[in-house]
Amino acid sequence: MIQYWLTGILVFAAAVSASWRLMPSQWQLRLLQTVDRRIQGRPTLGWLSARVSRQLAARLVASGGCGSCAANSTRKP
Repeated sequence: MIQYWLTGILVFAAAVSASWRLMPSQWQLRLLQTVDRRIQGRPTLGWLSARVSRQLAARLVASGGCGSCAANSTRKP
């Protein structure tokens, strides 16, 4: 019986991991922002908050911004 539970948990974890990796970046960013807002101020979820914050910061830095575009007139060539 425990083998069925363990198999189910592993299959579920693999499905969540594959879904996350195949999800468009914009959806990932929205999901991270939503999770970050929901867990703010909950001390028992401090480890999750730190992990989400790191992921969110990495996504925002990687996405660039208006200053990283060649069309930006203030950008140095």
